[in-house]
Amino acid sequence: MPFVFKRKKFSADIDKEAKIRPVGAWKNYSKVQRITPAECKNPVGNKIIDVEGISLSYDSKPVVNNLSFQVNQGDYLCIVGENGSGKTTLLDALLGLKKPDCGKIDLLDKLKRNDIGFLPQHTEVQRDFPATVFEIVMSGCIGRQNKGPFFSKNDRNTAFTNMEKLGITSLSSRSYRELSGGQQQRVLLARALCSATRVLMLDEPVTGLDPKAASDMYSLVYDINKKEGITIIMISHDISSVLKYASHVLSLDKSKYFFGTVENFTQYRDKAASEKQTGEDTLYGNSDAYKYGGTDIN
Repeated sequence: MPFVFKRKKFSADIDKEAKIRPVGAWKNYSKVQRITPAECKNPVGNKIIDVEGISLSYDSKPVVNNLSFQVNQGDYLCIVGENGSGKTTLLDALLGLKKPDCGKIDLLDKLKRNDIGFLPQHTEVQRDFPATVFEIVMSGCIGRQNKGPFFSKNDRNTAFTNMEKLGITSLSSRSYRELSGGQQQRVLLARALCSATRVLMLDEPVTGLDPKAASDMYSLVYDINKKEGITIIMISHDISSVLKYASHVLSLDKSKYFFGTVENFTQYRDKAASEKQTGEDTLYGNSDAYKYGGTDIN
């Protein structure tokens, strides 16, 4: 049976103990005043992940070679590239689930693995998982437990707060398998947020969603990034949304790696299209991307 709380008591507990905005303030992100970087939970700008010269393989096949980039607190980094380019393998390495063949990944500024939330690709097995919405969201607090096998009051408050942010509190006692695809992704995002105190990683979070649900998901992730200073690292094939929401792009296409701001990436793509039309192919040389402020690694 899920835990049940009286709404009035829960709101008061959260305001008093967690010292966050009233629960109702999250009902509609579009009506909430933007929070400046200085007001975010996580001050932006400090380097928190440093990737230096890593190579990765999948099933003994090399997929990433000599890749370097860095992520700062508050960044919204999208990883793009064709299938088989090593995007998910890279995300596994950032999560500590896979060891690089060579090179290193350093977590800086006191960032710990349990500060990182993860939303994996949605699978058919997940869609039919037999549990309530509240039980699934609460399971995201497991990594936060410091002692004992039971969830604490703070864990339950965290779960309800994240459900409120994503507008799914009314679904608390519903069976997860009965929900629509968009609702299920909101539940899994709320679960990931329970452990994402500083970084949230997502692997193609809009796969299988209709256009409206996909647009809502992108907006939710963007507001989480802007309002709370949570760093976003997302794999995406939706270039138009990448250009709309991200601050930085890491492109793994054709084993030619680009890393830089969205503005740099736009210039990079425009030059690539121009050179393709003229038959030139100098874009991927090591010097070109630096003209746009990005990093081009051959």
